[in-house]
Amino acid sequence: MDLKTWMAKNDVTDQHLAASVGVSRGYINKIGNGWVNPTLSTAVKIWKFAKKEFDLEMLLPIAERPTRKPVTSATKKPIKQPLAAPISTVTGKPRKPVAQTASRSRAIA
Repeated sequence: MDLKTWMAKNDVTDQHLAASVGVSRGYINKIGNGWVNPTLSTAVKIWKFAKKEFDLEMLLPIAERPTRKPVTSATKKPIKQPLAAPISTVTGKPRKPVAQTASRSRAIA
């Protein structure tokens, strides 16, 4: 559960949480949306206000939150995810596979 889900479940507004923690309402909104990395002291204050009902890691920005791999019920081993195509850093599009060519010293079998 993340901050936004907890706030909706417990009917807590951004304004009420911000006043209790001592930060602005906009900053709480940014933390809940995963746009900023709160200081450790602010994160702990929010976590304690929430009575530790969610993981403290859920206050990190979305890109930095740990991902949990799905497990199958039969084997309890992580399911292998298909590899994504490499993305070009210049265009942001998937790279095309490079055709294998013969070298001067050896031909491709």
